[in-house]
Amino acid sequence: MTYLNKIGGSQTVDRIIEEFFKRMDALPEARAVRDLHREDLAQTKGVMKRYFSEWLNRPAGISTPLGQSGLASRHATMPIGATERDAWMQCMREALHAVVTDEQIRSELEERLYQLADHLRNDEEK
Repeated sequence: MTYLNKIGGSQTVDRIIEEFFKRMDALPEARAVRDLHREDLAQTKGVMKRYFSEWLNRPAGISTPLGQSGLASRHATMPIGATERDAWMQCMREALHAVVTDEQIRSELEERLYQLADHLRNDEEK
């Protein structure tokens, strides 16, 4: 069974992403990361929901069409250091806690998402 099934399907992904962006807008420590995105988040949310649905619906180790390298290239123009990674993870961790009730699954997802977020770092000085 994939993580997508374990958490309740695409509707749950939609809720996670909506909760994530609520925190991106609300948390002062996430302001710098939020400012890297357009004011209108409709397109960004759509891409993120599709990516997460694909990412969660595959066995571990199998790449999505965007893949990690594709994801990194999409973020290459954004300065992403440890501070940005950690702010992104704070928002994602809080969104997961708000939506995913199974503690073990939530913990596994947090670990995998941290690895993904850390892979996107492109600014070692930050």
